[in-house]
Amino acid sequence: MKRSLVKNLLRDTIAAFTPRNNTDGIRILTYHSVSSLGVRAEDFSGQMEYVKKNFEVVSLRDFGNLYSKKAERPLLAITFDDGYVDNYDIAFPIMARMEIPFTIFLVTGFLGEVPPKESNLYPNMRLLSEKQIMEMTASGLVSFARHSHKHIDFSRSNPESLEKDIAENKRCIQQICGRAGLIDCLAYPFGRTPKDIIDKMDTDLRYAFIVDNRVAEFYSTYTETLSISRIHIDSQDNGVRYKWKLGSKYRLVSSVSRRARSILGKR
Repeated sequence: MKRSLVKNLLRDTIAAFTPRNNTDGIRILTYHSVSSLGVRAEDFSGQMEYVKKNFEVVSLRDFGNLYSKKAERPLLAITFDDGYVDNYDIAFPIMARMEIPFTIFLVTGFLGEVPPKESNLYPNMRLLSEKQIMEMTASGLVSFARHSHKHIDFSRSNPESLEKDIAENKRCIQQICGRAGLIDCLAYPFGRTPKDIIDKMDTDLRYAFIVDNRVAEFYSTYTETLSISRIHIDSQDNGVRYKWKLGSKYRLVSSVSRRARSILGKR
């Protein structure tokens, strides 16, 4: 057991510092708000300049084709969860200026409103309006995907209520921005996967995303494609910490952690 663990960790260490391409996976960053409650505007602008310079920034719309994509630089995608109005007021102009595509995992039950406290969304933060969503979709840079209709905790819900919530979430997004603006994927509220019921869900989802601060791999089985990793970015991730989180050493920590958990889980 110890020899196997050391061998695998050594392999991951070597891989982390070798030239990278799309076979190593993709960094999918998760933002929420560009504000005092999330990432400050000046920090966000600097972060986008950094990723534009050092990564091949891609849209999640192309996720299924990224494995065969020939890229000289490591792949990276930008996502936002919930759909706060500052995504339009602050993030959108920055991304449009730099021509960086991004995806918003949208909560549709409170559009244009400040959600109630029980939704567990950011306090006193208004969500995007339908007009703002349509404008962002028309730009060609922004796509939208499901994040539940009422921001419910999937891990505490039954399959029937989940199916209804996800279906209504999709219907609302498609009604606003059409099929062209909708990606058939979902980000779980609170970043958690409802593992005990995920296989019982009757949905048309192709991909679903969690937040576990790991580099996403390119998966083959259906269950794996419904728990794809993302890296959470918040107010503490600026400067050196941000670059470290996107770099090879962070990939090493991510890979070693995954490998150790896999081996220990089999004991």
